[in-house]
Amino acid sequence: MNNIVMLILMVLISLPASNVQAQTLKAPDGNCSATLSIESLGGFRVLQLPDNREIRDVNGTVWLDGSTLIYSVSPIYGETPGVFAYRCSDKKLVTIKVAKNKNSAYPRGADYFEVLKIDGRQLIYFYYAADVDSIDFRTFRTERNLYQMRVDGRGFSKAPNSRGK
Repeated sequence: MNNIVMLILMVLISLPASNVQAQTLKAPDGNCSATLSIESLGGFRVLQLPDNREIRDVNGTVWLDGSTLIYSVSPIYGETPGVFAYRCSDKKLVTIKVAKNKNSAYPRGADYFEVLKIDGRQLIYFYYAADVDSIDFRTFRTERNLYQMRVDGRGFSKAPNSRGK
C-alpha cells in the first residue's frame, strides 16, 4: 500500500501547476519586457529576460528606470543568490551584490536577499538575512530585516527606520 501512495504522490507532484499564469513585467518606457513564471516542479519563480536567459528562484523585482530591471535571487533554488540588474538597452546583466556567507549546504552563498522597492534617490530596499536556513518566513518581512544599498551595491546597511529594532 505504501508504494501505491508514494506513486500517487510522485504523479501529483510532477503535474504542472494549474491556474498559474506567467506575469509580464513591462518596462516603464515600453521597449522591453521580462516574464515571471512559476516552475511546476518546486514552485519557485523563474525570470525570463528579453534575451531569453532564465534566472531561477527570483523573489523580488522592481524597475529602476525606464529600462533597467532590478531583481533578487534566493539561494534555495537559485544558482547565484544576490541582487542583480538587467539593462534592456544593451542586454547587459550587472551584479549589484552577491551572497558572501557560504557553507556546505549553500556553496554559492546562504545570504537571502528579497528586493522590495527603490526610492527616488536610487536606493534599493530589500529584506535580508545572512543565513536562509535561519529565517522564519512567517515573520521575516518586517522592518527589523529591512536593509538598503545604492544601485551600485555600495552603502549596504539597515534601513534608517529599522535601526535598533
